[in-house]
Amino acid sequence: MENLDACPVCGARGEHFADVHDRHYGNTGTWNIDVCTSCRAQYLNPMPSEQELGAFYPDEYYSHQPTAPPSKSVRDRVKRLLLPLGTKEPHFAAPGRFVDVGCGSGWMLDRYSDDGWDTVGVEYSESACTEGRARGRDMRCGSLLDAGFGDQEFDYVRSNHSFEHLNNPHETLDEMARILKPGGTLFIGVPDTSGLMAKVFGPEWYYTGAPVHTINYDRKNLGQLIEEHGFSVQSVRSNSTHGGTVGSLQSWLIKRRGRGSLDGGPVTSAPFILVGFWLSRLLDLLRRGDCVEIVARKSAA
Repeated sequence: MENLDACPVCGARGEHFADVHDRHYGNTGTWNIDVCTSCRAQYLNPMPSEQELGAFYPDEYYSHQPTAPPSKSVRDRVKRLLLPLGTKEPHFAAPGRFVDVGCGSGWMLDRYSDDGWDTVGVEYSESACTEGRARGRDMRCGSLLDAGFGDQEFDYVRSNHSFEHLNNPHETLDEMARILKPGGTLFIGVPDTSGLMAKVFGPEWYYTGAPVHTINYDRKNLGQLIEEHGFSVQSVRSNSTHGGTVGSLQSWLIKRRGRGSLDGGPVTSAPFILVGFWLSRLLDLLRRGDCVEIVARKSAA
């Protein structure tokens, strides 16, 4: 654990934001979160090392699981109609080479492979890499900096809900810029601390996510950070689910009771999920949702 004297995003002074417990995965202890007095990024302080971060994830972590084929039952078809989940992927005129950073067991690789892309995934979890490789996916276990990719190797670099888990954002963005071809596309999706639920619930916001979320961003400081590393932001879009609304309510209730986790309760109740999902989508329209997706382009020069 490294004690930080400055914000890991912009280098300005930080101040205490909250002491929080892990309500997601059962890690014991209390984590201090500081907030930057300049860019308003929220970050763990002290900051865990990569090795320490790896120990925080349970074997059943959601993105490390194999993906099952979509069910064709009437119930699941109705569910997909009422809850249209998924990232808003950028459009490409033709397939190319694609890397998914923090890909879990590699669900998204199959989607792009089916469309003709040459795909590879990068993932810290050895069990997730083993699962992905068993399904025929090209997986590199470790960090993006460990993967050993060549200069200007990729047309598309994607990091969806993995960038907020990293403790080295500047080094990672430098590497993303290095491996992208001129004019290549970068996609980063993260929780957005400027959203309404983050403001209402504060430390009990569902996506506070300590200790697995090392740095939480908002749409402004993340966009500025991306542009510092040679990218031009093309689009900034909110894309949220029921987690920020229903999950935050449950997290708040847990604190009032002084115990418990986010298993069960409102976050698994179909009526709560449905109402929370569409409330989240309304907040997205107002640009006050819980998650933001930024698409940027590397300079063609």
